[in-house]
Amino acid sequence: MTQSEFFTVKELSEYINIKEKTIYAWVSRQVLPYYQLEGTLRFRRSEINSWLEHRKNLENSVVIQRIKVFEEKRVL
Repeated sequence: MTQSEFFTVKELSEYINIKEKTIYAWVSRQVLPYYQLEGTLRFRRSEINSWLEHRKNLENSVVIQRIKVFEEKRVL
């Protein structure tokens, strides 16, 4: 079976282990990249992977900042 270039909402839900309801909420807030083709939502696999990587990097930077703040307070 070959991988499709696009996910449906259900496929994306399974791929990133997030409820479909959350995906619809993110779409309404334009949180993640999507396409609407004749009323049907589709998500390009490569864009979702980039989006996930970007979010991971953001979360890592926030965690690193929190560790730095914690360490600075500990030294004082």
